[in-house]
Amino acid sequence: MDKNNSKSGRTIARLLEEEIRVSNALIRGSHSLSLSEKRIVYACLFNLRESCLIDGRYKFKLTAKNFSKIFEIDLDTAYTQLKSAKRLMKRVARTVEKTPEGRKEQLYVWVSGVTYHHGEGWVEIGFSPEMTPHLFEIKLSNGFTSYYLKQTSALRSVYAWRLFELMMQFKKSGLLRISIEDFYYAMEAPLSCRKDLFNLKKRIIEPAVKELSTKNNMKIVWECKKKEGRKVTGLEFKFNKNFQSKSVFHELGELNLTEL
Repeated sequence: MDKNNSKSGRTIARLLEEEIRVSNALIRGSHSLSLSEKRIVYACLFNLRESCLIDGRYKFKLTAKNFSKIFEIDLDTAYTQLKSAKRLMKRVARTVEKTPEGRKEQLYVWVSGVTYHHGEGWVEIGFSPEMTPHLFEIKLSNGFTSYYLKQTSALRSVYAWRLFELMMQFKKSGLLRISIEDFYYAMEAPLSCRKDLFNLKKRIIEPAVKELSTKNNMKIVWECKKKEGRKVTGLEFKFNKNFQSKSVFHELGELNLTEL
């Protein structure tokens, strides 16, 4: 690792107290990540931003032991989920920019290399250069969303995590207004949910709201917005701005980041 990576005294508990920063374009985009893949990517964000720049790429080594501690899962599950890092080679993030001439969609591969050690149970991720401005070297002028990893470490649904990210863009106001099409896109809603509002409610919105209410102590009230007759054109989520997630991050112990 980079010789500047000297903060070995920092612990996972303190790591969870630091903010994740992700570009707003990526927050609103489509991620194509499963829950385990998203966990791997976000567990890497902190140390990568600080000092793990190797051969022009941001890299991070993550062990099953500490992955299990961060996300409160058993060690066998951690080993299984870390193996899914290989699938990151096929994952593509999509962002959309609205222009006067129409929508401009950009595609980025998440990683440029993955190493998994079967015997020792660790994975090393090398992120693609295209992801750098969205995850590691974000320009403040382009806008970003920030939150704490501890606020998502106990979540068991990628839909709950994605809804949480969308709401964190507006954490100062406690109000998320989003068009139904943009919501479909960000949540990567299956066709059955796009065609049937009942399915969207039962499979995505209501389970996500319930989990955020239970795990993060969030009070969320949501409703559909209609314009053209009875057609739903948008969604509105009102949520409390001050909440404490039910994470056991404070019980993780004094594990050094050098062990990650």
